[in-house]
Amino acid sequence: MSARHAVALRQVAKVRLLGAGVVATTGLALTGAGVMAGLNAQASNPQAESVTAGTLKLEMTSRGAGFTSAVDGLAPGDAVSRYVDLGNTGSLDGKNLTLGVADKTPTPSVLTTDASKGLHVTVTECVGSWSMATGTCAGTATTLLADTAVSTLSTTAAALPTPVMTAGKSHALQITVKLPDQTETTKDGALPANTVQGQTASLAWTFTMTQRDAKATGA
Repeated sequence: MSARHAVALRQVAKVRLLGAGVVATTGLALTGAGVMAGLNAQASNPQAESVTAGTLKLEMTSRGAGFTSAVDGLAPGDAVSRYVDLGNTGSLDGKNLTLGVADKTPTPSVLTTDASKGLHVTVTECVGSWSMATGTCAGTATTLLADTAVSTLSTTAAALPTPVMTAGKSHALQITVKLPDQTETTKDGALPANTVQGQTASLAWTFTMTQRDAKATGA
């Protein structure tokens, strides 16, 4: 075999190998394209669905002076009532109503730290209307919180027995603060230790509720 003939055979072999590679690559590409191909379908609602979250709001408004009116000159055994409307002004019903009290004075006194000598609170609801002059309910009165020390409410909020706080409904409340009966003796103008006399408190009342139970509904 001549040298020229040998070179020609080698060139033919290279062309055959290149052609085979191109065919293989093309085959893989076609195979890949076949795997990726498929059918698809979609369906959509013709009109967009509106979704709105509800609101949970609790608002307290005074009847008369309410809590803006200071309580001065309490003596042991005295009780002073204030009247407020507590309403769920949101769109969702509420539950688990509680009441807590905080003394905002820099150094709280015996009025809010001593359970026996300090202030006590009672909360009553009137389904009807309150007479603020006489403290009587023209309707049905229900005690929501029996006589409880402010010192207790300042550490743990009290649960009030209102199973449902219906959206859009208001509750007429009488909140009574009392200084319990007690005996103190002042000697030669000197007040006794741990006295309630001359003490002050700045009370912040906080009602809290949670949303109603979650529910699943169908149209």
